[in-house]
Amino acid sequence: MKDSTLNLAGLLSPLPISNVIFDDISMDFITGLSPSQSRTVILVIVDRLSKYVHFIALPTNFTTQKVAEVVYGRPLPIVSRYIRDSSTNPVVVASLRQRDEVLAILKANLLHARDCMKSNADKGRREVQFNVGDWMYVRLRPYRQLSVCLQCHTKLSRCFFGPFQIVQRVGAVAYKLAFPPSSKIHPVFHVSVLRKCLGNPYHQITPIDLLDQSSSLVLLPEDVL
Repeated sequence: MKDSTLNLAGLLSPLPISNVIFDDISMDFITGLSPSQSRTVILVIVDRLSKYVHFIALPTNFTTQKVAEVVYGRPLPIVSRYIRDSSTNPVVVASLRQRDEVLAILKANLLHARDCMKSNADKGRREVQFNVGDWMYVRLRPYRQLSVCLQCHTKLSRCFFGPFQIVQRVGAVAYKLAFPPSSKIHPVFHVSVLRKCLGNPYHQITPIDLLDQSSSLVLLPEDVL
């Protein structure tokens, strides 16, 4: 199967921007640090709206339960919108008004940056849609895999495998394929690694195995006397 010369399939799908601070956060783990009070990991929590950052130290053997307790051990901060004439204290009124103005500017700048990023990214992309039930070839290279199709020499292996049938659409640019039960690969793929099977999917070409699993040559007799 030849490589496609078309633009990359699938338009950019940026994440939505929240209206409330600490409603949508991102988490990163910095590991392998020198021990400090038996802690070698730093958990970085960033609010995607205000870009406020929390740095939390964790032990080496931390668990998902420990992370959940650190992140959600207390309720979300209550941030109510400023209501005019809701307070008689001029300092409080000025602080709340300034806070709402800053949040509005932050959201407007984030929306503008997101729109510019999507516009520039979509210049080299094309919108592609498939239907449930279509048969697709999936590109698994450069990922090394042995559960979908056994290959002795990965450098000479095929780029596309299949065809596999679409069983579900996941979001706007991803599809779930009906992989064999023996497969250990997550069956959801981006449209950029999928190619539609135009012929009869039941007449796919199966390569002849000339080598066994031990990379030994398999000799086949030309004729049996």
